[in-house]
Amino acid sequence: MQLKESVSDPDSSRHLQLAESSPSSIAPLACTLSASGQQDRLEQWERVLGEVEHRASVTDGLVLRFRLDLDLAHTLLTLIHAELECCSFFVFQLSLDSHFMTLTVTAPGHGLDVVEQMFGRS
Repeated sequence: MQLKESVSDPDSSRHLQLAESSPSSIAPLACTLSASGQQDRLEQWERVLGEVEHRASVTDGLVLRFRLDLDLAHTLLTLIHAELECCSFFVFQLSLDSHFMTLTVTAPGHGLDVVEQMFGRS
């Protein structure tokens, strides 16, 4: 797994993306957490998702907008890292600008249902 940064224009937003090192291989739609581990993780996401200011659908996923906040950014990155450890089929992209953080969450194929169930609620 690696954290990638891209800046297309020095005055534009910075984009950080946590992703598997070899994006060409599609991970199976499976979670390696136990049932209690899944419940704990869902509760952690539920607290963070309460901070979402706007949601929108995109192909294979959702876009979530949060206010720009360092503590919230740290929590998001920690959760994203943990999620990629157990559910490597997710693809997360976190973009920051001067006012907002935008998290795009996608998953291939039938993973869209999982994305909508996990991230589509507040």
